[in-house]
Formats: sequence, C-alpha cells, structure tokens
Amino acid sequence: MARNTKPRTSEDQAAAAAAKFKPDMAAAALVEAIFIGDIRAAHKFDVSSQSIRNWRARLETDAAFCGIFEVRRRDAYAHWKERLIPAILTHIEYGRMVVQSGDVSPETFEASNNALRVLLESQFSLELLNRAGNVQQVGADATANPEALAGG
Repeated sequence: MARNTKPRTSEDQAAAAAAKFKPDMAAAALVEAIFIGDIRAAHKFDVSSQSIRNWRARLETDAAFCGIFEVRRRDAYAHWKERLIPAILTHIEYGRMVVQSGDVSPETFEASNNALRVLLESQFSLELLNRAGNVQQVGADATANPEALAGG
C-alpha cells in the first residue's frame, strides 16, 4: 500500500501542533524563560525557541492557557520571594553582628556587603519582573521594553 506523500498544508501543521500542545509544560517553559531566557528555557524543556515564541503569542488568544501561565508565574515569583527575603535579612543581621563585635577584616566586611548587594539586586529584579507581569513584554529580552519593567 502506497504511503501518502502529499505535502502537509499549513492548516494540517497547525492542527498537528495544537494536538501536541501541553498547556502545563508550555506555561512552565514560559515562566522559566522569564528567569533564564528563551534559548535556555527551550533547551531545558527540549523544545525549540520558536515554540517558546509561539506559546508566548498564544497567551494573547487562549484565555485558559493564559490562566495556567499566570498561576505558574505567580507561584514562581512567590517561591523566589520566599527564598530571597530571608537571605537578605540574614545578611543584614550578620553585618550588624560583625560590626558590633568589631572583629572583622575589611575583606570579610566587603564580601558580606557584596553578597548583600547581589541579594538586594536580585530582589529588585524579581519585583520588576513581577510588576511587569507580562511575559510578552519581558520574556525574551527584559531590556527591550524598559516601560514594562518600570510598571508603565
């Protein structure tokens, strides 16, 4: 029996892609792309960066998928916030104790300050991403839309 070798139409390809679409996995990949970029997220989820872009575009037309994404994005933000704030407070307390004890080398004090600066910058970045809250604007290149990051 001869195999059908007729080329697939774009409609056939779109239908095949829709049949393979896994909303939970796609939403997870989009959230990951916010934090690590499209290429790394695509690699992590074993998909193409074009798939990441397609899923991001789908957020504008698929309300159910958008809802799944939004829950995952909020959960990811909350997870990082839960980890960053205690780390920041721990470093602040450590710095206070070190200064009060008077027993600190300039190198140790500088290292602690650098660690605290990185944590605070991470918290600030996380707040900006959450405020933007829109992966279409932020996902691929967070510097491409400064207004979105500023909350405008």
